[in-house]
Amino acid sequence: MHLDESMPASRESDDADWAAPIWAAIRDHLEGVKAPINRAIRDTPPPIPCCDARFNHLLEERSGIARELNRLEAACSQDFGPGREARAIADFLRTSPYIDEVTARTLAEDVPVA
Repeated sequence: MHLDESMPASRESDDADWAAPIWAAIRDHLEGVKAPINRAIRDTPPPIPCCDARFNHLLEERSGIARELNRLEAACSQDFGPGREARAIADFLRTSPYIDEVTARTLAEDVPVA
């Protein structure tokens, strides 16, 4: 993903909760990516241990999304200083392997910038 790293420095809104809907939208996106993986794992016949590459790949993807959701929760719970939460959101969107560039740009539309 190549979300614009030269995004201008942000200005924080007077409303301290401006970022909550954006973090929630990111969480919803990641949960949406996770759901079909969970369905595929559930619907896959029991694997032969270490022999089912597709099943093992699905397990790896599910673990990766779980790590991203944990990273998201950690980011959401931080106490950001003025002007830093918008940068944190942009950085998360830019670095998440489960958020494509189009989705990242859409989610970033509501991030206040200078």
